[in-house]
Amino acid sequence: MALAASVLLASQIGEVAAQRVSRTGQPEPARRGEEPNLDVPDITSPDNDMARGVVQGPAQELKPRFQPGCTYRFVNELEVKLQFPVRGPREAKIEQQSRFDAGIRRDGKPGMSLKGRTERLKVEMKAMGESVSYDSLDAVDRQTPLGQHLNQSLTQWVELKLNEEDRIVSEEVGGRQATASPLEGFPQFGTSDLGQTVAVVLQGMPDTAVRPGESWVVKGVKRLTETGEVTLDILCRFRGEVTHEHNRFMQIDLTGEASGDVALPTQEPEGGEPVLMAFQVPTLIGKILYDPLEQMVRLSEQTVNMTVEIPGGPGVAPLVVPIQQKSTIQLLHVVPTP
Repeated sequence: MALAASVLLASQIGEVAAQRVSRTGQPEPARRGEEPNLDVPDITSPDNDMARGVVQGPAQELKPRFQPGCTYRFVNELEVKLQFPVRGPREAKIEQQSRFDAGIRRDGKPGMSLKGRTERLKVEMKAMGESVSYDSLDAVDRQTPLGQHLNQSLTQWVELKLNEEDRIVSEEVGGRQATASPLEGFPQFGTSDLGQTVAVVLQGMPDTAVRPGESWVVKGVKRLTETGEVTLDILCRFRGEVTHEHNRFMQIDLTGEASGDVALPTQEPEGGEPVLMAFQVPTLIGKILYDPLEQMVRLSEQTVNMTVEIPGGPGVAPLVVPIQQKSTIQLLHVVPTP
C-alpha cells in the first residue's frame, strides 16, 4: 500500500477534498497463476525508544511463517504529506485492518493458502482548506461519494497461494460485484494491498541463521500497479534482541533507496501507452520487529522522503512534488480460525 498509495494520492487528494463532500448520498478482476517478482519487504523506520547499538547474542533464525488453522489480523497505517508548488500542502491518513485465514493448499501442492479480506478502512484527507473523511464502520460515511468508492474494498476477498518457499505464486479474487465508482481514478485500497501485506511480512529475511551485527543485501523489483513498478536496493542489518512494549523481539534495521514509476490514473493512455509519473526515493531507513514466539513479523515501520514528477503535457514542464510518508504494519493477534 505504502509507495503506491503515496504516488497516486499526490495527484488525487486535492480533487476529492475540494468537492466538500456532504453526508448524503469495479471490483478488481480475478488473477490466476500470477507470479509476482516480489523479493523485498517494504522499508521500515527506526523507533526512538530502541537502543541504537547492536546487542551481542547467538545466531537466530528469522523466518516468518503462517501456521495452518490460524487467523492473523494486521493493521496498516499510512500518513502522507505533500507540498504542491502553487496549490499548497495536502495530507492523507489511511488505516486498513485486514484478516488472513491460513490453511493448506487445496490443490495438494506444497505450500499454503491464505484467504484475506479488509475488515475495516478509515481515510482522512485535507487539502486547500477542506477535508473529507471515511470510516467503514459509520453508516452515514458509507453513503457519501467517497464512501461509495471505498466500500468496494470491503466486499472483495483474495485467496493467495504460497509455495514451499513462502512466495506468492497466484492470486484469486472474489466477492460481491460492485457498481461503477463515483470517483473514477481515485486510488482503491483493495485485494492487491492484501497481497502486499503478506509479501512485506514474509520476504526479505535471510535464508540462514544470523548473528547480531551481521547484514545482507536484498534487491528486487516490485509491481505497484498494472503498469508501474519500483526498484529497491536494501541493506538489512540484524541488531539482535530488543525489548519493545515489555515484550522480546528480534530487530532488523534497514537502509536503502528506491525509484520507479506508476500510471497516472486520471489521464487516458496516449497511443495505447499509459501516462507515467516517475518517483525517486533517495533515502529509506527503518526497522522490522520479529516475534520469535509467533514466528511472525510483529511490527514493520517506514518513513520515506521522496519526490514525484507529474507530467505536464506537451510543452509544459513536469510538476515536481516532494512527499513525506510514514507507514506501519502491525500484527494485532494470532488466534485459532473459527
